[in-house]
Amino acid sequence: MSKNSSRPVGRHFLHIPGPTPLPDRVLRAMDTPIIDHRGPEFAKLAKRCLDGIKTIFKTANPVIIYTATGQVCALLGNSDRPAWIDGNRPTAAEASAIPGNLVAYCGTYSVDEAGGFVVHHVELDLSPNRVGTDRKRFFTISGDRLVLRPAPPLPPGVKDWTVTWQRVR
Repeated sequence: MSKNSSRPVGRHFLHIPGPTPLPDRVLRAMDTPIIDHRGPEFAKLAKRCLDGIKTIFKTANPVIIYTATGQVCALLGNSDRPAWIDGNRPTAAEASAIPGNLVAYCGTYSVDEAGGFVVHHVELDLSPNRVGTDRKRFFTISGDRLVLRPAPPLPPGVKDWTVTWQRVR
């Protein structure tokens, strides 16, 4: 081993349950700096991943992900929104309409089963003003279906709304 390195010299192996040889591209990826999940780079990456997830799940519908480690990521959008005039960049008017047509956030979550609600603790949001807020949602689960309903107060003019999610297996 080199005096300046804590890594062994030579070919690296993954030891789970291993040893398993790692391709060079994987080794290079492991050497890249970690992206801060609260930073702008992660926001771009999350959007790209969530768009790709729709392809994997073969859906044009919104996607919400809950992990067993307490992370949540949601992407909901109006699928009927018009395409941008310039396919690469929105006009000023089109850009100002994005927040009204898209909800995108990630963070952690906590569940109160007895109370029948989940709280999404927002760490990254399309709107920077929502970072650090909590979104309380009442839930019902039936088979592979999750129905979320927001806790009051609701936005002005909104009486109630629900979002129904179908588990993908």
